[in-house]
Amino acid sequence: MYKILIKTKNDKQSIIKVDYANTFMKRFKGLMFKDEITPLLFKQDNENKFLATIHTLFMKKTIAIIYVNTHDEIQEIITLKPWKIYTPQKSGIKYIIEVSENTIKENNIEITNKIKVLKKIEKD
Repeated sequence: MYKILIKTKNDKQSIIKVDYANTFMKRFKGLMFKDEITPLLFKQDNENKFLATIHTLFMKKTIAIIYVNTHDEIQEIITLKPWKIYTPQKSGIKYIIEVSENTIKENNIEITNKIKVLKKIEKD
């Protein structure tokens, strides 16, 4: 488990605990078939926008997707219902964060907010 520090406007900060999809199987399965949405972090090896395409096939709930660029700024936020496919508008994606749809409002997350991935923490 990791923590993501999000610096919002007015220098407010939010922390989101995320699982890290660091293996092929974790990336492949993602949030498919889950009853509860546990935030999930993907680190991109390539900045190509087509390799940052996300699908919600076999998902039970609507999710929000946060695309973070190579400057650690939130570049795009999108909400996807189950059984959809989405490709980000721009390349240069460093991280993809999948969260429940209400996480965005609860944490005042907006485009251009800065993020920082904090070191691995123990599961609570």
